[in-house]
Amino acid sequence: LGGATVLAATPQAYFPPYHYKRGPDGGVLSAAGDEYWNTSVPYEGVMVDYLRELQDLSGGDFEVEWTHGSRASKRVHPSSAYTASVQDIADGTVDLAVGPIWITAERLQLAQYTMIVDYSRTVLIIPRPGVNTSLSQQVSKVLEPFAPSVWLLMVLVILITAILSVWFSPNRKSILAKAEKSSTNRSRYARMKAYSRLGIDEFLSKGTFFFSAGVEQDPSSSLPVKLLMFGFAFFICILISAYVANLAAFLTRNKASDSGPKTIEEAIKGNYKICALTGNRGELEVAWPAANFIWNESGKSYVGLVEDYDNGLCDVLIYGFANIDLMNMLCERDLVFTDSLVIENSVAFPVKTEYQAGLSYWMYQAEKTKGITVESLKKEYDRTSQVQPDCVVNLSQAAVEESDEFA
Repeated sequence: LGGATVLAATPQAYFPPYHYKRGPDGGVLSAAGDEYWNTSVPYEGVMVDYLRELQDLSGGDFEVEWTHGSRASKRVHPSSAYTASVQDIADGTVDLAVGPIWITAERLQLAQYTMIVDYSRTVLIIPRPGVNTSLSQQVSKVLEPFAPSVWLLMVLVILITAILSVWFSPNRKSILAKAEKSSTNRSRYARMKAYSRLGIDEFLSKGTFFFSAGVEQDPSSSLPVKLLMFGFAFFICILISAYVANLAAFLTRNKASDSGPKTIEEAIKGNYKICALTGNRGELEVAWPAANFIWNESGKSYVGLVEDYDNGLCDVLIYGFANIDLMNMLCERDLVFTDSLVIENSVAFPVKTEYQAGLSYWMYQAEKTKGITVESLKKEYDRTSQVQPDCVVNLSQAAVEESDEFA
């Protein structure tokens, strides 16, 4: 870059911990105010630190001068401060926009991007599901430790053991003879009837032994019967041990109720109203053409989404990056993130064409030589930050913690 001075700005919407400023009281601001236009108030955040690391690594190859975006770009793109920051690049008012800015088809028509610095997984946000405490659900937990194929195997082993017990029984011949003698019809039917009676009796007997975790012990029984019972007892020991070990986990895990969608597919199938931002509208409409999206055009990012939800405009939301402010807003409304992926966007910095290759080079060198990435700095921020959300906002994590309460 030859010692160039790069004029950088963040979008006109703060997003802690990625980029933000502090108010007069030193508190982190989540919404831009008059201080945004005051260049004497420094930018802070993970992506600001990342750019500083690149500058230090370059050894003077480039310098960063911080400024602000234009009011004009916000008028052109009132529904997205991030698209407005890309417009500033296209208009030449700034050289670099720093923030978690998605790469979209619309924005690529306005400006070039640096190499990818992160990925944003947009997921479904839903009201926290209630717990299904119905009798049928509680009873079904007893069967959950084993798959249906294992239960079928158990029945099959009991059946085979019963058949072999009949065959090895020392009283088999005398019982058959008695059955034929008492029957008026000494045909094959009488023998089949006697065998069926013996088989059912042995099946019920062996089933009782299995479910009581034991086998009959008759010292006078023949060697084949003893070998059969030994194998049956070993099978019972293995299966009961595995069943008991898994049963505790299933009994303490409560399943969510079936009310409301848990995935984007269910939300579309049920024609639920889905609040979404216009930043990646084109990509979302291509990926989910049948979805009933309610587009937020306020330009307030996730704050606008939550306001639409509060006003009853939608049933669920979709969003990507999550910060502490958004998490607490979800806690207040008893909303949770699901694991249902709606779309994944690449994240990079919009940049003037003449600086694209140089900045991308130093990004590559930072990762290759020092392991410095936006993700690594974000992890360090999370490790040192003492601020935690007011509740668990991830649906899968909430289910695990709920189970732990009963363990």
